[in-house]
Amino acid sequence: MASGSHTASNGDDGPFARLRKLAADGLGGADINRSAIIALAIRIAAAGLGFAAHVVLARALGASEYGIYSYVWVWVTIGGFLASLGLSEAAVRFIAEYRDTGRGGTARSFVKTSIAIVGTLSSAIAAAGAVVLYLAADHIPQAYFIPALLALACLPVFALQDLLEGHALAFSWTGLAHVPPYVVRQTLIILFLLAALTAAFPPTAATAMGVVFAAGLAATLAQLIIYLRRLRSALGHEAPGRHTRHWLTTAFPMMMTNAFQLVLTFSDIIVLGLFVDPHTVALYFAATRLSSQVTAVQFSVTSAVAQRMAGLGATGNRQALTSLIHRSTRWIFWPTLGVTLGVVALGWPLLWLFGPDFTAAYPVLLILAAGLLARAATGGAEDALKMLGHERSEFRAKALSTIINLVLNFGLIPWFGIYGAAIATATSMLAYAVSLELLTRRLMGTSSFIATLPGAGEAEKG
Repeated sequence: MASGSHTASNGDDGPFARLRKLAADGLGGADINRSAIIALAIRIAAAGLGFAAHVVLARALGASEYGIYSYVWVWVTIGGFLASLGLSEAAVRFIAEYRDTGRGGTARSFVKTSIAIVGTLSSAIAAAGAVVLYLAADHIPQAYFIPALLALACLPVFALQDLLEGHALAFSWTGLAHVPPYVVRQTLIILFLLAALTAAFPPTAATAMGVVFAAGLAATLAQLIIYLRRLRSALGHEAPGRHTRHWLTTAFPMMMTNAFQLVLTFSDIIVLGLFVDPHTVALYFAATRLSSQVTAVQFSVTSAVAQRMAGLGATGNRQALTSLIHRSTRWIFWPTLGVTLGVVALGWPLLWLFGPDFTAAYPVLLILAAGLLARAATGGAEDALKMLGHERSEFRAKALSTIINLVLNFGLIPWFGIYGAAIATATSMLAYAVSLELLTRRLMGTSSFIATLPGAGEAEKG
């Protein structure tokens, strides 16, 4: 590989030339290119709607109530992802593998089994959580009790939505995977919140969580109905095979990886909640909502190529797989760099939309965006490792970066507040990116780091 080929400074290798090359080369297939473009378009729409939803929430609730809502919402997100047991990621791998190897009946069994497991488990967790919450009511601040109860009601809804997203991606149904959770739900949150306030509901975190539950339920039911209808003709009628133990043992490391990813993503807010007031949590949460836009490109590309990676791995086409890893890294990093610059340029006025106080979080936004850009430098390495059976190694890398994250959060937040939280998060993202690159080199014999890839088209044919 031509190390350093992306650091040259001749006239044909500037950022605009790179983007032209990306547009010309694509991701290696019309279907993949189309899926990535659809996913990116949906993500852009979702980013605008999500941002608008949070602005409306912050303006309507005020910083303190918005801080309470943000803190509880983090726990909803964590619970929903964990309750899917990693079966959402496993679906992308197994369904694609079974379809590509003529085992449609086994794919159908996986679909039914995973929905039953996630639905049952998430409902049981929500019920148990409600009992614990009731028994501990005297020890929970009153302002948090009702929002937390409503958050538990959201848990099965979000677990099922996460699972359905993975199922739809396995069939390359990009619109079905992303539109209900990221466009429909966000739109309904805005509409339902405005309706609730018009109906004289109090502008509190409890009202906001009730709105989120109603919007999530409506979007998820619509997604489930459409998915089940499409599924009838999507798979063959081969003899079914049930490998529940294998599916769960494969999904478990993915779930644990998700757990550590959630800690990486949200431990800053959780630890902040232990040391600072809801108003300060709200400022930081607003910065994270803006910085998360940096991940739009990575989200779009990986959702388009993950199932293709699994298929290439199952059929043993290593040359095409390596090419796809390299192309996905380029398609992730260079557009992400542009998004990062846009977030940096517009960050202050966008934070002001939440309220004048929120502009104090602008330095936090810069730190978080830098960390996310460092993570994008390794492209789709995380998904490549998971799709090719190296999920345990990827899990260990995530665990290491999570430990770094927690140590730094508890060490820095008491002294530096929201700035310490941002530094801890960005540092752990950098550590994770380095770990992914080392694993990619050792386990797959190639590089995923943008600065060490061969030039576009060089050693990438076939």
